[in-house]
Amino acid sequence: MNGLRINKLRAVLTDIPVLSERLIGIFLILFAVFSPVSIAGTHIAWLLAVLFWLVKSFSNKKIDFKRTPLDIPLLIFFAVILLSIITSVDMKFSMKGIKSAIQFIIFFLVVNNVKDIKQIKRIISVLIIFTTISAAYGIFQHYAGIDFLRHNEFLDKILPRATGFYGIPMTFAEHISLALMIVAGLLLFSGGTSDFKSFIKKNAGLILSLSIIAAGLYFSFTRGAWVGSLAGLLFLLFLKSRKIFIIGIISMVIITASLVKFCPDSRVSKRLLSITDKKDISVMKRFFIWESSLDMFRAHPVTGIGWECYRKVYPDYVKYRGRKWRKFTAKAFTHAHNNFLNIAVETGIIGLGVFIWIMIIIFRESAVIYKRIKDRYTKSLFAGILAALIVFIISGMTEYTFGDSEITMLLYFLLGLAFSIRRLE
Repeated sequence: MNGLRINKLRAVLTDIPVLSERLIGIFLILFAVFSPVSIAGTHIAWLLAVLFWLVKSFSNKKIDFKRTPLDIPLLIFFAVILLSIITSVDMKFSMKGIKSAIQFIIFFLVVNNVKDIKQIKRIISVLIIFTTISAAYGIFQHYAGIDFLRHNEFLDKILPRATGFYGIPMTFAEHISLALMIVAGLLLFSGGTSDFKSFIKKNAGLILSLSIIAAGLYFSFTRGAWVGSLAGLLFLLFLKSRKIFIIGIISMVIITASLVKFCPDSRVSKRLLSITDKKDISVMKRFFIWESSLDMFRAHPVTGIGWECYRKVYPDYVKYRGRKWRKFTAKAFTHAHNNFLNIAVETGIIGLGVFIWIMIIIFRESAVIYKRIKDRYTKSLFAGILAALIVFIISGMTEYTFGDSEITMLLYFLLGLAFSIRRLE
């Protein structure tokens, strides 16, 4: 009897790694489901995936850790964040940000648990489907002026701005713009047919998703995401061919000029033109924030003011810089509206240096990986992920995209897929 129980226990213990691996795969899919829809669901999905990754490792009595060139830089960046917390102007306040600092684990989770290209295809397909749903909901919000989930102040304005399921147009736009690059990459490098009708028929689903996501991005009226997406698309065109790249630049100039000149809604035209208008309220606000942020950086240049302490310290550095700035002095801004500047303020020159180092390694390694990839799908997906990184960097010049958990989690997830392709290829 005892022997039978021992055998059953052994059978259960033997099944734990297999069960854990299946559950990890399910939660990676759920990450792709929730990413465009729910921040809480996204957090739960990756945390449970990490939990079962640990269970699998303990059951196997070893951690099969797959090395990548980003391992050391990401761990050093986390160490720098911890250093900034220890030396923070308010350590207790800064400690609250540790939950956002550990999101880099998503990268290691994906790299170490994606088994094959088929799994990557499933994950990407799910991500595209649910991003398309999110974008479609954003289009509905713009035209109907209704948000079923919350009271949405952005829909009450003269120019209703789509917010999707997140309630903030900037977050919505930045998120779907990353997915837009994935779809554009898959379409642009799909190949396989020279006949236009066959191409349309073969890629009808992707074309539909591209159209809906692009429309959702447009109706968010988020200028930074617009510019970032244009930069990402130009990057894809450059990868495709120099000739197409030049045609793409000319086309974008013509389309933009046409929107400004002939757009029936003058509010949209003004939104486009306000990108370079220093008299625009949101543009003025950013200049004011950047000047105050530089003062904060000068006061704490080495290790910064502390991770996520910007909102805590900012009021102390607000200055009257003449009458035109007074409208902003009473407002409590929570970030620097610039990735590089915000990281410099919170983690000092050390953190900024490591962050730039990470970006350099990604692009350096990507150039090598891209040339080696032979499979058409993985090559197109890899190009799309690189374009998404371009979007993240460019749109992050006027917005702190690294401070949005929705964006950061997806970025780490996509980078994990990119370096999984590196390993699998």
